[in-house]
Amino acid sequence: MTLVIIAESREKGEKIAAAMGLSKKGDKRISGTYNGRRAVLCWASGHLFQPIDPEQAKPDCNWFDPKSLLPLPVPGKMKLSERGGPLFKVIKDVLKDATEVWIGTDADREGEAIGRDDIRYAPYKGPVKRLWFSGALEKADIDKAIRDIYESADKIPTWRAQQARQGADWLWQFLVRAY
Repeated sequence: MTLVIIAESREKGEKIAAAMGLSKKGDKRISGTYNGRRAVLCWASGHLFQPIDPEQAKPDCNWFDPKSLLPLPVPGKMKLSERGGPLFKVIKDVLKDATEVWIGTDADREGEAIGRDDIRYAPYKGPVKRLWFSGALEKADIDKAIRDIYESADKIPTWRAQQARQGADWLWQFLVRAY
């Protein structure tokens, strides 16, 4: 039984790990025992995935002929960023042994997307919960987030809001090239 916590960055991950009593440092991860279970904390570095470029979505379009842009492709296809590769390799490896995952990224729609994208592309299919930090990452704030941990479904609207915003931004980028 392994609990995996995904933090947004190394610095934030180190604070969460310290508050949870995890201290064994490894390659882009910190592990230990939390409440009698094996726990591993790893981190992203912001978004590890990015939307594909418009040219990849529709390679046959001609940017000088707006009609060739139609029909618009469906936004949402993602690719691993160059900087994300090494970190995602660790996250994917850690998630292989996970029996439960806690998303410990920033408490906003971008933080939600960072954690959920990592889990989705790993792919991990087990139980997920959400740590929601409402203050600084002091031990008391982290302890409160653990006590008040959310079920995954509670924060799906936040993730969907980010996906809608990202899709709108991507379509705008696609269309603006016609001008």
